[in-house]
Amino acid sequence: MFALPFFRRDLPALKGDRVTLRVPFTNDYREWAVVRGESRAFLEPWE
Repeated sequence: MFALPFFRRDLPALKGDRVTLRVPFTNDYREWAVVRGESRAFLEPWE
């Protein structure tokens, strides 16, 4: 199926002074994997 520009919806995002929260995109994975690897020990108690 094809996508027409006038059917496109803007995805929701929460924006603050220093941070923006938005839905993830496929090309975010590599950067996320690096951050997740660096924070693995900190996050393990909550998994």
